[in-house]
Amino acid sequence: MEKWTRIAEELNRRQDFDKLKKGTNLKNRFDLLLKRFQDDEARSKRKSDDHASSVASSQKRSKRKAEAIENSGLLLRQLAMDDIIQGESIVRTKKKRTTTPILDANELLDTIQKGIQQKQQNDAKMVQLMQERLEFDRDQATRQAEQHNAMQQMILALFQAQSK
Repeated sequence: MEKWTRIAEELNRRQDFDKLKKGTNLKNRFDLLLKRFQDDEARSKRKSDDHASSVASSQKRSKRKAEAIENSGLLLRQLAMDDIIQGESIVRTKKKRTTTPILDANELLDTIQKGIQQKQQNDAKMVQLMQERLEFDRDQATRQAEQHNAMQQMILALFQAQSK
C-alpha cells in the first residue's frame, strides 16, 4: 500500500493529472482494469481457437508440477532407505526421567512461615499507606472547606457593600 500511496502523491503533484486520488483508489482502479484486460484476453483466445492450446499447456504445466512433487517425495524416501541399508540410521537416545526434589517437612514449614511473614509485612505497609492517604485526603478536604467559607464571606461582603 505504501507504494500506491507514493504513486498517488506523485500523480497529485503533476499538473497534467487533474484528479486528486488516494493510493487505495489507484490500486482498486488498477486491479479492475487488469481484471478487465485478462477477461478480454480470455474471451479473444476462445474466439480464435487459442483457448484449446492454452488449456492444454496449463494442464501439462500442472501435470509436470504434480509429477515433480511426487518425484521429490520418492527421492526422499529412497535416500532414507539407503541410509537405513548402509547402517547410518538415526539412533534414538532414551530420555532420562528427572526426579523432583523431595522437600523436607521442616523446609516446607519454613517456606510457608516465610511466606506468611512476608504477607503480613506487605499488609502492614499497605495499611500504613492507606492511613497516610486518608490523612492527606482529610487535610485537603479541610483546606477546601476553609477556602469555600472564605469565598462565601467575600461574596457576602461584596453584596453588602453593593447594597449600601
